[in-house]
Amino acid sequence: GGDRKDEGGGGGDGDGDDDGKNKTADDDARAPITKEKIFLQSKVKAHAIWKSSRFWEEAFFGSLSKALGMFSRVSATRWHTDLEQAEALDRQKKVLFGQLGAFAHNMLEFGMPVDPTLKFVQKICSINELTPEDSTMLLGIVHAAAKTLGKSEQPPQRSNEKLTTTTTTTTT
Repeated sequence: GGDRKDEGGGGGDGDGDDDGKNKTADDDARAPITKEKIFLQSKVKAHAIWKSSRFWEEAFFGSLSKALGMFSRVSATRWHTDLEQAEALDRQKKVLFGQLGAFAHNMLEFGMPVDPTLKFVQKICSINELTPEDSTMLLGIVHAAAKTLGKSEQPPQRSNEKLTTTTTTTTT
């Protein structure tokens, strides 16, 4: 109440507004409410880092390492039965699959072109010896996400279209 003056004073212009220098809960309650939502992604999406394959690789392996660390609390020196080893490997492949699918989608969402995204997925699948079925499924996810996001990955078709147009132009 009456101690407000002692909190640092007002704006000094006599309008009762403290010009934003000393906001209180009462001031926030009187602030106009806007319904516009601004998402952080829309503000950072244009940054060049999102088009860097190196960034995505480093981020992927850091994330994968953290995710695998949550599941493998077993000491590396402990001997496993064949069943335990198979279960651990299966769990690692599932985590890898999920992480890679999510990263590929995020790469596209943040503006990475389709071709480098496909190459990234293929590289990670190869390095980690994912099955051909899993690799095909992940590449399908990239194609589907690209289609949903309206991205094109058809440079060869564009070249063919140009050739066709050139051929059509020269024959007419």
